[in-house]
Amino acid sequence: MLYGKHQVPGDGLVAMRLIPVLDLLSGCAVHAIAGQRERYRCVQGVLGDGQDPLQLLTAMRRVVSGDCCYVADLDAIVHGRPQWALIEGLAGAAGSLWLDAGIRSVADLQAVTRLQRVTPVLGTETAGQLEHLFCSGLLGQLIVSLDLRGGQPVFADPAWQSLTALQAAARLRDLGVQRLLLLDLQAVGTGAGIPTLTLCRELKQQFPELQLITGGGVRGPECVAAAEQAGVDALLVASVLHQGTLTSSGWQPTGGVG
Repeated sequence: MLYGKHQVPGDGLVAMRLIPVLDLLSGCAVHAIAGQRERYRCVQGVLGDGQDPLQLLTAMRRVVSGDCCYVADLDAIVHGRPQWALIEGLAGAAGSLWLDAGIRSVADLQAVTRLQRVTPVLGTETAGQLEHLFCSGLLGQLIVSLDLRGGQPVFADPAWQSLTALQAAARLRDLGVQRLLLLDLQAVGTGAGIPTLTLCRELKQQFPELQLITGGGVRGPECVAAAEQAGVDALLVASVLHQGTLTSSGWQPTGGVG
């Protein structure tokens, strides 16, 4: 579940979950920077080395005290070659995974739903014929990622390419999407702040039942607090964990949604 209180050691209960992120490329956990995939290199940080994604995941989970991890399989997203063995190992260690494996078709979606302890993430960057995918009977089992670059939606489906981010999010909600991830790829790994929070706040005001996830650009405790105040239900974090700027006792919850 996304809703409910999340325990952070030493800090009590807050209303937002922190979800550690692994970006996988050729068997390695890489540092994602601004969506420029040619620049991605193996993680080197305070929690460990990306050459061992399983060990790194274990260390990240200790910081956020959670039972879930978000995984972006870049081999699948970019090249259509999912790293199934590695993903299954991570799912067994994490408790559960939210997995973006570059879903393009109903067959791709079905392949992910067959995995144990894995929730499919359907990214608009790769998914063609979105409404056809939503009619597959699997909509309730997945998270939809509205992928952005510099605030502009990124769609593989030509029928959606004229929509603004707000229009696209509202349409997705009207089609039955219950869990929506807003991720600006241009902000990922930059530590420049979370650019999606204004959109998150507006969507939460219009559709309070919509479960919102975001991330990208988190630089420290102040970003975590701002996301909570914007009504975000779960926040993806990676660079701040590897850099040690967000620790299990390094921020104080705000105690509510502003």
